[in-house]
Amino acid sequence: MFGNKWLEAQIAAIAGLGRTRALEDEGWEAVPILPNPIEILPMGVSVREGNPAPNVHPDFNYAAVAAGLGEIAYNGLLLTEKFGSRQRLHMVITDAVIEPTPLLKKSVCDRCGKCAAACPLGAISADKSQTVNVCGKKMSVAEIDYSLCAKCKNGAVPNRFLKKAKPDRVAAACGRACLVHLEEKKRLGNRFENDFRQSPEWALDADGKTAVAKK
Repeated sequence: MFGNKWLEAQIAAIAGLGRTRALEDEGWEAVPILPNPIEILPMGVSVREGNPAPNVHPDFNYAAVAAGLGEIAYNGLLLTEKFGSRQRLHMVITDAVIEPTPLLKKSVCDRCGKCAAACPLGAISADKSQTVNVCGKKMSVAEIDYSLCAKCKNGAVPNRFLKKAKPDRVAAACGRACLVHLEEKKRLGNRFENDFRQSPEWALDADGKTAVAKK
């Protein structure tokens, strides 16, 4: 509830609005953008023929990589050097002159495959992937069956803006397995003092009934 609703819809939104107002106070144009899914169709009419439709929704993962914040991991989640997948994003589009941050050169994800192994529904392919290119930064991302993700009872939740969009998987079994691995390998700048996982791993099937123990 905190990560999926309060943090994203309220706390981060307030911070984004504050940054927008600060930019406008300095004389720049600025528009706060909620993390709406890209599956939402553009709304409205173009101002002139050939122009894009208004109210399009930018891809936050793409924008974050382009802004030098991180990379898209094998499991399709955004990872940063400091927090791994433990962050929520808002965006401000502005004409302010800002010194650009270079693309992240190192890789946070080591393609260990723990995300694919942790998914009880087999939604993440362990051996089939595609190359995602963002501003010249190439990342290997698994083929993911999001129709199976939508049936996940292990932490994936429907997108709160659009049910038919890709589900939120930050707290799902795949995301948790990734976070545990990154912490064990000390690949994150910010880590918990105690182990993130305190008990044996388990998972539920698509019906949410059968517990499957993991070793």
